[in-house]
Parts: sequence; C-alpha cells; structure tokens
Amino acid sequence: MNLRYLVMSTGVLLLTAAGAAAENNAGDAEYNFAPACVAPDAPQTVDGNTATQDEIDAAHRQVEKFIRDSDSYQQCLGRALGSRQDLAFSTHSSVPVRIVKQIERKGAENQKEKERVGREYNAAVAVFSAKRGVSP
Repeated sequence: MNLRYLVMSTGVLLLTAAGAAAENNAGDAEYNFAPACVAPDAPQTVDGNTATQDEIDAAHRQVEKFIRDSDSYQQCLGRALGSRQDLAFSTHSSVPVRIVKQIERKGAENQKEKERVGREYNAAVAVFSAKRGVSP
C-alpha cells in the first residue's frame, strides 16, 4: 500500500516538476505553452477588381478551410488550457496567469485573423459582383 502511494506521489511530483520547468522558461518570449496547437496560415487576399470567377471560387474554398482550421486550433488551445487546469486541480495548485494569458491571447489573435480574412473576402466578392452587375 505504501509503495502504491509512493508511485502515485512520484508521478505527481514528476508532473509538477515538469510544469515548474516550463514555468521557468516562461520568461523566454518564444516558449509555447500549447505546443500541440499550430495556428493555420491565412490565405492570400483575392482582388475583386481583377479576379476571375475561378479565383473567387478558389478563394472561397481557402477561406472556408482557414475558418475550419482556425476553429480546430482554438479548440486545441481550449483543450491545452483545460488539461493544465485539470492538472492544477489534481495537485491543489493553479495555472500560472502568464500561461493562461498566453493561451487566451493566441485564441484571441486567431479570432481576429479569422474575422479579418472573412471581411476581406466579403469585400472582394462585393467588388467582384458589383463589377459584373450581380448581387453577392
């Protein structure tokens, strides 16, 4: 019974030590607290003045893919933060504010990028449609 407790305690200590090591690297601006989550690259903006129908259609597919990939990225960030919160709860501690802020900032930046991409695509379609005398 004591051996089992020791093994469980050691596991928690190892996880806690790994978390502490990550926190010590927090001063490094490049340290990523959600390394499994990779932000998608935004697609190129299409020019509604010069685009062909095929280019508008291709841009539409790229924008939709970017939005889907961004949704997955934001879900990944949520899971990364959730797992840190679960570990903190089980060890009766808390997730350091800088970790929470970094993960939340990444999600917010991606959301802004998603909105920008959608806005630019919609503007290009409006210009494209106006030049052809059709409604978007």
